[in-house]
Amino acid sequence: MTESGMACANVDMDICEEEEEMESLWMPDVQISDDERPCKEHNRKLTILRQYQPSHHYLDDDSGAMHSLLQTNLAVLGTLHIVSGIFSVGLGAFFAVNQDMAKSLFTLFRVALLTGTLFTFAGVVSAMLHKHPELLPVSLVIHRACIVAAFAAAGLIITDLTGWDEENVQYLKMEVLELCMLGLQVSIAVIVCLWISKKKCAKFVC
Repeated sequence: MTESGMACANVDMDICEEEEEMESLWMPDVQISDDERPCKEHNRKLTILRQYQPSHHYLDDDSGAMHSLLQTNLAVLGTLHIVSGIFSVGLGAFFAVNQDMAKSLFTLFRVALLTGTLFTFAGVVSAMLHKHPELLPVSLVIHRACIVAAFAAAGLIITDLTGWDEENVQYLKMEVLELCMLGLQVSIAVIVCLWISKKKCAKFVC
């Protein structure tokens, strides 16, 4: 064999070795037979295809669903819960001091005080989920209780509004404001419950 022929052979072998090293870096777990090793365009395309094979290892991580849940805006919704709850508590205290209990069901059953306290507690729990994910089941139960309490409170307010009295009009307007606040609180509670239920379903593959 001539000197030029040996030089070409050495160049080809070097190229093949470089490509084999690159294949070993891209595909450490893929076994390539001897028939696949010749330096051809078909082998390079095959290597690229194998490189982009999807991996499912991350699906086995149980904390994936929980991590994505805690990265949502639960803290923001919890803050809204707290603010609206404090507003309801203040409104309930105002009714308790200034209105006779016999004047309305809203005052008699301390609707604003009870719902405001419950929603404030739900907001605090939601804000703590980022650092204490073990409170997730507790948060789900509390928000469901908030929804039930809000519907009961709305029924009492609507009952008061059906007996609209001009002498009591200022208090009735405040009850309408509280009814709107209950609508906001229920919307937040429903969103949180749907998020938690969805993530729990994804975690346990229901």
